[in-house]
Amino acid sequence: MGKSNNIVLLFLKIPPPFGGGEIINQLIFNCLKEDNFRIFLIESSVKSNKSTQGRLSLCNLYWGFKFIKDSIHSIIGIRPYKIYISLPKDSLSFFRNSLTILFAKLLGITVYGDLAGTSFTFMDGNNVMMKIYGKYIFNKIDSIRILGDNVKNYIPYVKKDKLFSLSNGIGKNDFFTVDSKQLSRDTLNLIYVGSLEPSKGIKELFSAIKLCNDNNLKIKINILGEWINTSFKKEIMKFVEDNRLKDIIEFHGLLVDKSKWEVFIDSDVLIHPTKWDGQPVTILEAMSLGLGVITTNVGAIPDTIQNMHNGIILSDSNPMGIYNAVKNIYYDRELLQSFSANNINTFRNNLTHDIFIDKFRKWLLK
Repeated sequence: MGKSNNIVLLFLKIPPPFGGGEIINQLIFNCLKEDNFRIFLIESSVKSNKSTQGRLSLCNLYWGFKFIKDSIHSIIGIRPYKIYISLPKDSLSFFRNSLTILFAKLLGITVYGDLAGTSFTFMDGNNVMMKIYGKYIFNKIDSIRILGDNVKNYIPYVKKDKLFSLSNGIGKNDFFTVDSKQLSRDTLNLIYVGSLEPSKGIKELFSAIKLCNDNNLKIKINILGEWINTSFKKEIMKFVEDNRLKDIIEFHGLLVDKSKWEVFIDSDVLIHPTKWDGQPVTILEAMSLGLGVITTNVGAIPDTIQNMHNGIILSDSNPMGIYNAVKNIYYDRELLQSFSANNINTFRNNLTHDIFIDKFRKWLLK
């Protein structure tokens, strides 16, 4: 077939759903429109959301087969010398993308991959054949972007010389940073942004909010995000009702763009007690505004948040640990002020979209 001398073909999935990977892909799509890049946007159902990702369904099978067919046609038509493609964490989506990877390698095309999270769930499972297949595909890929050096500890089955650490970056918002005076208000405004599911520590978060309320901490928390399913929503809402927490918790659902930033800018501390994650974009968003951060020691989060420098990192997601972190900040607003200043500096020096795109472009073209 013959390859182009200078074209990199990027396979990108942009929102919806509004996960971290999709948000970063939208940024890449907006910024990389140069002559040596071609972008293939991955189609999915208009009803796509976090609860349907990676599930075996007729709808997902249809869109999966469509992607395989269309991606192969795009490789044949564009003839890139390199492709960039995500490496999904679940087995079904990974297998779908692996077929595009194998076709590209068959034609001698360089393959760069991207791990948006921490590890691959199927590599931690019991399916031996899938583990063998996964290792085979990893060996075929020339370079894999991970979100931070700490992620290397989660994927020992991938050769270290294939891994390239590059933190995400995000665009600047229109609200600049929080007013430092608001951090001293009597009521501490908390915020959670993300998928509402057990793996994000949601049960533990609401138990911690109950502890705050029981111990007379003046707090309010805004909850932004989609529920993973209706049964989990009912369970949490019953907990809120039974413990009379409705007055201090506000559920906003999924918010994007200006409406999201308006809630963010009136907040003081982001709480993200995740049990399994890569580098949550919501943490970068909070840092850009100068919020304090309470989060957990998973994925690339320790590469982003330094404990007691620009936030508090918990060893794991548990209600008492979250409560103690909130209490610590509640009674020490100077500490919150220092978190805020350090987050603004860290973001501006390391995590802006300009810095990310420049490093990302150089990696793709090397």
